[in-house]
Amino acid sequence: YAWGLASVPLLPGPVADRTLELGPRVAATFALGRQTTARFALGKLSQPTFLHNLDLIRIKLPLGRARQAEEIVGGVDILVRGWPARIETYWRRERGFVVSYQDLVLGREIAPITARGRSRGLEVALRTPGWTACDAWASYSFSSATWNLAGQTVPRDFDEPHAVTASLNLRPYRALNLNATARYHTGDPYTSEHWESPDGGTYWSRVSGPTLAARYPAYFRLDFRATYALGRRPNAGSVFLELVNVTGHHNVYVYSWR
Repeated sequence: YAWGLASVPLLPGPVADRTLELGPRVAATFALGRQTTARFALGKLSQPTFLHNLDLIRIKLPLGRARQAEEIVGGVDILVRGWPARIETYWRRERGFVVSYQDLVLGREIAPITARGRSRGLEVALRTPGWTACDAWASYSFSSATWNLAGQTVPRDFDEPHAVTASLNLRPYRALNLNATARYHTGDPYTSEHWESPDGGTYWSRVSGPTLAARYPAYFRLDFRATYALGRRPNAGSVFLELVNVTGHHNVYVYSWR
């Protein structure tokens, strides 16, 4: 996550729209003894001008102007009996447009509005020492990302309250690395829809439910990867074989109503 100062063309044409980003950021690191390091950062993004329109899947979105965001990040890295651990938390506030990913994919007629949003989270990660024969790491995060719409708080389309990742590496001998990585997170929110017939069956209309009030099923994926190093030099190269979603878990991408 980084901000800077830039002025770049965004749209092709004789006169391209431009966006100006002004983002001061301050970061500090403190050594709290030989085994503990604390980190802290804060920043602010100000975008006085922004892209006028975004054309995507037959939808033209007026993205508007005056986008703003503020962020505070803090964390601690600690060595617990040779096991590196990290605890990190963040808080972010921003002003943006309420447009769900599902709306874009389905090409629905939408009228995005400007709203204020907040996101915050806490992540804990633990790693084993760098053993020769094996190593592993795991992380868990609890987070929240919401919009405030007319006094009502609704989740944003990337809100995933719980997320867990774990990875294991086994090295039977030096040139071969066997990896298994598992990922899980709470299902993303979406706006449900259903069909209604006021006259009892002749005419039907599609009606949307509460904004982003429903959730997809939880996401889970287990991947295996075998990597073989072709030499001991850093630039010797390697070959690998990867199996994605070994358990065949059915992860929902998007619902489509017809």
